[in-house]
Amino acid sequence: MRRVVFAFLTTSLLFAENKAHDVSPVAIPFSSSANFRILGFEVEKSSLKEVRSKLGSARKFETSHNEQVEESICYVSASDNMTAIEFRSGLSGGGKDLIGFKVSSLAYEPIRSKCSASPIFDPIVTESGLKLWMAKAEILARFGKPIASSERDLTYRSQETRKLAPEELKAYKKKLKANKKAAPSTDPENIEIPVVTLMEFHFESSKLVSFAIYRTETI
Repeated sequence: MRRVVFAFLTTSLLFAENKAHDVSPVAIPFSSSANFRILGFEVEKSSLKEVRSKLGSARKFETSHNEQVEESICYVSASDNMTAIEFRSGLSGGGKDLIGFKVSSLAYEPIRSKCSASPIFDPIVTESGLKLWMAKAEILARFGKPIASSERDLTYRSQETRKLAPEELKAYKKKLKANKKAAPSTDPENIEIPVVTLMEFHFESSKLVSFAIYRTETI
């Protein structure tokens, strides 16, 4: 599985954050990469190591999601001392890249004991404009009908496939050769990797109090 982040933020990051507030509720589709970028980090491209180097030291702890064991680090925003952001990396591939993140209000999700203080003074918002306290109607207008819903929760999921990137294909062939295994039934160049995107939103009084975004692959 490929996994897929502060003294103060740089001017470029601040600019990106300000732009996020101007995004129209229906301007960003479900699969947009802007949904997977927050505070300068991006799912599948940034790592827990990068997060810690920018946001400061934080202890790692294991979590589980959809029966998958994951490794997380968590920070509490210095601007309000009530907003937490958790970054997650899958363990089954060395935990190199982020597989997702979760933003929540500590008023409704008591995980403060697992989180470290951080110098995050800017709003914790994705580049697509997702942030706490959005109305449930805004999420529905933005993403449409969810695969599962209740009074307090909305869940969105999509699955697609991709071919091996050139560097992945090279590494895969090298591994097969080193292990002296029989040739696979499928030509490596035709292998399709399942890519699952999952978004989970939790509401109190129709206001968003936590949201989690994941993107995982299985090779």
